[in-house]
Amino acid sequence: MIKPYYEIKSKNIHILNFSGGADSTALLLMMIERKMPIDYIIYINTMIEFPQIYQHINKITELIKPLFINILPIDLNLRHLDKDILTNIERDNFKAWCTKQKNIAIINFLSQFKKNIINYQGITFDERERINNGKRLFGTELMIKRFPLIEWEITKKDTLQYCYKLGLNWGGLYDRFNSIACMDCPLNIKGE
Repeated sequence: MIKPYYEIKSKNIHILNFSGGADSTALLLMMIERKMPIDYIIYINTMIEFPQIYQHINKITELIKPLFINILPIDLNLRHLDKDILTNIERDNFKAWCTKQKNIAIINFLSQFKKNIINYQGITFDERERINNGKRLFGTELMIKRFPLIEWEITKKDTLQYCYKLGLNWGGLYDRFNSIACMDCPLNIKGE
């Protein structure tokens, strides 16, 4: 039997949300450094990510391969969206719509588990106003959301510096954008 990299016996399933950006990458690698349990890493594949994101995810997949943790893609095909719709939609409305679609895909994936779920999300200390109370009833089981970057007071700047020190650079995307979303997303914020 293959032994996980962590020695903690748990009645919970530990699932990390991974976008391929600096925050979730730093969260993943910092959790591994701290030997925190990770049973699954889930990635929402919108099919319209920057090519550099796919290259980065492949690099991270190879990096963690010896730990026997897999990054599981959940396909959410957004290719059908018209580019004009993406550019003309209001930022706040699009964010609500897109987040809802991703959350539905995640909940559909998580619904297969019969244990309590601890879901780790890469929200940074300087974004802490985005979280709610961190708990939500999930069917008959409990899903607990955890935000380790907030717990550790790690900022967006910290996550990017951490990743750069490890030689991770997303092919220069963070030189062009402050935040990385899908290629045609109106939420991509140009760098200063």
